[in-house]
Amino acid sequence: MITRIYVKNFRGITERTFNFKNGASAIQGPNEAGKTTIKEAIVFGLFGVDSYATKNPNHLIQDTATQTTVVIETDKAVFERRKKTGAPSDVKFNRLGHPQVSMTQTELTAMLGMEVEEFLSMFNVGYFMRLPEDKQKVVLAKTFQVDRASVFANMVPGYVLPKAVDLNNLKASITFCEKERRALNNSIQSLQGSLNTSREQLTRIEGMVGAQYTPEDEAKLNSLSACEELSAQYERDLTRYNHLTTEVTRKEEELKSIDAELKTLNLQLSALVAVTMPDAEKLKEIENDNQKKADAILNKKLPKPQFTALRVVDEDNCNRCGQRVIESVKARMKADADQALITFNNLEREVVTTNMALDDQLKSLSDELTKVRSQFSSRVSEFNRYSDQKNLLTSKIEANVKRMRAVQIPNLTGAPEKPQFPDGWKETLQNLRTARHAYTSVKSEKTLLTSKIEQLEKEIAEKSEQHRKISVLEETLKKLPDAELMALSHQLVVPGLNIKPKEGGIEVRDTRGIPYQSLSDGRKMKADLALSALFQSKHKRAPHFYFVDNADLVDRFEGFPSGQVFLAEVKDDLKEVQIISL
Repeated sequence: MITRIYVKNFRGITERTFNFKNGASAIQGPNEAGKTTIKEAIVFGLFGVDSYATKNPNHLIQDTATQTTVVIETDKAVFERRKKTGAPSDVKFNRLGHPQVSMTQTELTAMLGMEVEEFLSMFNVGYFMRLPEDKQKVVLAKTFQVDRASVFANMVPGYVLPKAVDLNNLKASITFCEKERRALNNSIQSLQGSLNTSREQLTRIEGMVGAQYTPEDEAKLNSLSACEELSAQYERDLTRYNHLTTEVTRKEEELKSIDAELKTLNLQLSALVAVTMPDAEKLKEIENDNQKKADAILNKKLPKPQFTALRVVDEDNCNRCGQRVIESVKARMKADADQALITFNNLEREVVTTNMALDDQLKSLSDELTKVRSQFSSRVSEFNRYSDQKNLLTSKIEANVKRMRAVQIPNLTGAPEKPQFPDGWKETLQNLRTARHAYTSVKSEKTLLTSKIEQLEKEIAEKSEQHRKISVLEETLKKLPDAELMALSHQLVVPGLNIKPKEGGIEVRDTRGIPYQSLSDGRKMKADLALSALFQSKHKRAPHFYFVDNADLVDRFEGFPSGQVFLAEVKDDLKEVQIISL
């Protein structure tokens, strides 16, 4: 039940709140005062469209504003929708006692359990009868929960639907069937063309089979094929014999090469056998003898002489005793000192000369020892180098001996004997094979064409069956809405009305048999209200409130359906809309 509607900048109303009670409410006011605005507000608040299901309805925003707000409060929840000019609307929802949440229209539609066309057919009295017949069928099918799959199964028992066909989207499914049918038709025509061509080719070659090749030719061909096999075997044997001959020659040459290499290696090894290791003891004796000679020379070296200067008196008195010293004594003392210095210098030169000669002898001994040691080291290195060469030569000799032992000379028997064949047998064999190939080709072509024709006939039969089935499906889908109407005809029971399905839609008459289009406005309105009540009684998620526009055209309403009914009436004596509970 709707308890309150708040609108701001909506159609002709700047801002106003409408309060309602359960049962029937009269919405009275002059024309253009805002009676229909309440209906538009309810539809807009729940689905974001106007009462004609127009999407993104910018015309609902007041001319002087750029945004409108509609709040619908029921006894269980509150819906608040806002919309700016040129932009999609957004809606918020909250159950009483719970926080407000934003929702998409898809989520809200799922929560309400119906599409806008279903809602308008139930809420907006008279809307259903203004719908095109195809939309009437959709609303009826959804409202009365017709099991479309069961209706389809009754129309074509046992038919298995393709995956691309969705019974809930008939338009797309019918389009798919049309495309499939055209594609199959084109495919069948193409296959039929190929079939006709193949049949013409088969007729053309049927007279050629067996004209150029006889059983005698086949026997001769087999005989000459045996000759060919013997010839091929001879060629293989000859090739193998020549290969063995070549292999024997190569092995013999290999043995000669190995033998020559062994001789060369043995000669080189013999030349190295005479090389011996130098005697280290002899070197030790030479070193000891050299050391003895050096020691003897060192013993001959003279020590460095020590010079003691004689006393010379230069003063007149002796600095020891103080007595006067005569000149002759002073001269004699000086001459003795000079002679002692000369003697020392001569001795010193003799010592230096002697020691230098001895040092030369020591150096000569050292150089001689160094030379001997160098010669010994060179001979040791030469011996080691020759030893390595000996080891290498020995390894090579052993390796060549192994190679020689590993060489196996194959046994060579006599050359194969060439068989004798008839003259010109190769040409005859080739001609027979050519004739047989032509025969086989024609025969194979006939077999292939026969198989191709059978395959094409099979494919055409399969495609034709598919074409028949898709055609049946297409026609069935087109007739399905009418079949659904027939399936729910027993449910279309409205007091005072006679509703019957017909091809393309439904037919509504009153109890007097007068068609709906010929009824007065008041009787039409009562019929519309009865239809809306029927729809709400059958829908699982029905809103249980109705809006009747121009209700003043009806003298009186009797037997209002349960729920909330809004009766919009024109009252020119009023200045604005007023709500009166009835």
